[in-house]
Amino acid sequence: LNVVSVGKVLSGLEIILRKAQEWEQHASKRVTLGTPLKEISMLVSHWRKLELQSWPQLLDLREHQYKIRTRRHWIRLYKLVNDENKSLFLDGAENTTKMPSLFEYPSWVCK
Repeated sequence: LNVVSVGKVLSGLEIILRKAQEWEQHASKRVTLGTPLKEISMLVSHWRKLELQSWPQLLDLREHQYKIRTRRHWIRLYKLVNDENKSLFLDGAENTTKMPSLFEYPSWVCK
């Protein structure tokens, strides 16, 4: 069994729910999917609420990842622009903990 993301399962459930509701509108009153459709609808609704609630944490994580990448690229750019200061940095290393205390990132790099 392959691993499938929750987003793909949720999209599939929404399609099934929409088709089932459409089918139920045109079907006989004696043939109904009422309770199972309500359960699927509640599940989809619950998952969408969880998705919306998780956005702030996801955005914080992405921001943190971009800050790390920005620092790496900033160090490389700084080395290129300030050729005379290359001796301050370890060659090929992007370890910001070993940077001299004189070096500061511009405010736009680490907001």
